[in-house]
Amino acid sequence: MTKPYKREPTPFDNLQIGCVCGMEYAQLDAEIDGWLIPGMRSWCVCSPEEKALRAWAYHGRTEAMTAEQRAWCLGQIRQVEGYASADHVGDSDAALAKVVLGAWRDYARDIGVLR
Repeated sequence: MTKPYKREPTPFDNLQIGCVCGMEYAQLDAEIDGWLIPGMRSWCVCSPEEKALRAWAYHGRTEAMTAEQRAWCLGQIRQVEGYASADHVGDSDAALAKVVLGAWRDYARDIGVLR
């Protein structure tokens, strides 16, 4: 029997950022499997990290990343083949967020999840 996946906490977990991927719809009552869920707000499945990175990269978030958030981003870059985190230490927050999102996309392509 496999253990359920447990997500490790990240420095982005406490940010209150709404959907920025475009998958959030107006608040409405939804019925799922016969259960009425009043005020269902979103079909967005982005993680808190992805929401935050998209906000910095594409939606003009101006609050500066913390040192811990930047270090986490550099760690994400370092894990993807073909990316060197040292090349991005001095990047702006927006540029760093774009690199992380690009690295994730490339990794997903490498393993066949994306074309």
